[in-house]
Amino acid sequence: TPGQRIPDEVLARMRRLGLDHRRHGFPAELYRDFGTVLTGALRELAQRHGSVDKQLLDAATTVVASVVSAMSFSARTADLAGNPAAWVGEVTEVRRVTRRVTVVHLESGMPFSYRAGQSLPVSSNYLPGIWRMLTPATPPNEYGTLELHVRLVDEGRASPFLATPRPGDLWSFGAGRGSVDLPEGPCILLAY
Repeated sequence: TPGQRIPDEVLARMRRLGLDHRRHGFPAELYRDFGTVLTGALRELAQRHGSVDKQLLDAATTVVASVVSAMSFSARTADLAGNPAAWVGEVTEVRRVTRRVTVVHLESGMPFSYRAGQSLPVSSNYLPGIWRMLTPATPPNEYGTLELHVRLVDEGRASPFLATPRPGDLWSFGAGRGSVDLPEGPCILLAY
């Protein structure tokens, strides 16, 4: 509604999306143009139908401007900090530990960062345009090595491919997302 500000959690999500879109090659400079095109289309639709309140349309324009600004800012900040939009790793070892779980070792040759508990968007050379979230089983290191445990999911579009890689396959990774909140007190470890 007019006069209300966008909640912080929505803006935080938009900043994450701005970082995510970098791995698809979307440049930070285009967000402003995207916002202009989107608000122009909203105004044109409102003019055609004539039933949209001007105050509501102005509020929508403000929201779009705030969203594209947040997305652009996070992408530009990452660009200026020299953070790669994505990393590529080569599969170096594959171990099938159960019928449904495969352990995949990868080497990127350069370090990339993520925090414990974060998930990485992952794609491979045989899944163009399809990204799945996987959580590394090892902490980040200066060598860019990574271990992922991939669970085969019934009806999954990507897991049959990600759970059956071969050494030499190339996988791409985006920036880490999310976090894990551990409960106070003793924890129970679950095995496969």
